[in-house]
Amino acid sequence: MPAHKLEVRGISKAYRQAGKQPIPVLADLSFTVADLEFVAVIGPSGCGKSTFLRIVVVLINQNSGSVLLDGAEVTGPG
Repeated sequence: MPAHKLEVRGISKAYRQAGKQPIPVLADLSFTVADLEFVAVIGPSGCGKSTFLRIVVVLINQNSGSVLLDGAEVTGPG
């Protein structure tokens, strides 16, 4: 059994706009969640909470990094 239930490795996300510099939302976010551990995602409006959660459930793609569930990379909604 993997050491962690959920593992987030180096997630980064930037939104691109035509003719403008990309807007970074998440930069090199990494953490682990143990089996049966309770975690809350909190922060001010616009800090990337919803973007991060959409990446974890694969509704949007990250620019870099990976999300692992039970040691296997998450590649689509499940």
